[in-house]
Amino acid sequence: MDTALLRKHLRIDAVDPKILRRIALHEAGHALMAHHLAPGSVRKIILTPTGGETQRTPLPAALTKADIEDELATLLAGRAAERLSLGSASSGSGGPQSSDLALATRLALDLETRLGLGGEGLTHTDATVPQLLTDQARRLRVHKHLQNAKAHAMEILEARQAELNALAKELISKREISGEEVKEDLSLR
Repeated sequence: MDTALLRKHLRIDAVDPKILRRIALHEAGHALMAHHLAPGSVRKIILTPTGGETQRTPLPAALTKADIEDELATLLAGRAAERLSLGSASSGSGGPQSSDLALATRLALDLETRLGLGGEGLTHTDATVPQLLTDQARRLRVHKHLQNAKAHAMEILEARQAELNALAKELISKREISGEEVKEDLSLR
């Protein structure tokens, strides 16, 4: 058994290089943003035959509005990295309930309706996401949180575009980068 045989059977090389680069940029965006906002929080970045993942330390139980805004920016940083480096974002950050966009939308909605930190003040609403988003004013506030988070991610990543591209290139080469390597790589640049 050698590396080439494993790569073949795991279908690692079967991914279109353009898609692989997009995935690597996406994950590098998450990692760079997380490292910028919470140094040392990245545990690992990996590329798989079907996508990628950035593993981070869990968020604290009690979050401030600023913490939530940072998390929103980190969740949307993958999409922002694609847009910045490739000119457009893909549907890769959206889709299932576990997607970056779904998580960010739910978090922004929670900020407004369940955490007492948004425009609705000290209220807690226990309705479903579709029910909560039917209110136009609430929907606009959630959208504004997401737009602000995206703009924040774009600003940070644009200022560190060389680091973003270098991290993505390293991820394509190695397929997995430990949190310590991320910390070292981003601290040296």
